[in-house]
Amino acid sequence: MVPPSQRGSGYGHILAKSYLYYAPALGYKASVFNLVYDNNTASVKLWEALNFTKAGLIPKAGRLRRKDGEGEEYVDAIIFYKSFEETGPDADDQ
Repeated sequence: MVPPSQRGSGYGHILAKSYLYYAPALGYKASVFNLVYDNNTASVKLWEALNFTKAGLIPKAGRLRRKDGEGEEYVDAIIFYKSFEETGPDADDQ
């Protein structure tokens, strides 16, 4: 989602935090990102840092251009999940 020229500037984190604010405010109870390519280390680290759970792996989910530009390769995709419902002893305090 972030253009290559803007990567590393924190825009992905800002967009993700905004999503975590607005999705529950709009009534969503959970979220699934079903196609996060495992070679996209910035995205994987972002969702992990925001406490999303790795719910699954789809082997060879995409055929993408190689980073060196020499042809294509199959890449696995991670399914990330997060519940927006509070659980635990402090849930009533929210």
